[in-house]
Amino acid sequence: MASISVSSSVAQSGSTQSAVFAARRAAVQAQQTAERIQAQARDARTTVERAETNARAMDTRSSQATSEAAQAQQNLASLSNGGQSQSSLLAQVNPASRYAAGASPLPPVTNNQGQRLGMMINIVA
Repeated sequence: MASISVSSSVAQSGSTQSAVFAARRAAVQAQQTAERIQAQARDARTTVERAETNARAMDTRSSQATSEAAQAQQNLASLSNGGQSQSSLLAQVNPASRYAAGASPLPPVTNNQGQRLGMMINIVA
């Protein structure tokens, strides 16, 4: 009977070692998955921060363009009424051309697949 108890104890020890090894492997894999997800979350936060900065800059440019459009409409009304010379009107309209040219000092915003987002709309007729 002594030989039966020794073999059963060895078998239990081997199965315990296998369980410990499997548990360690699962813990390492879980840690690697957690680190990978944390890196993805950091990347997403960076992308969001970049997009928010870009949106604020675009909002500022939009306000400037809206203001210049209102000024252009006033100038047009003034020109129609004979209150302003054509050369002075053209001098004031030229700043708006930088928006029409589509030159953007900001880098394009991309999604997580590298595709460009948004578009520039020409507001000058």
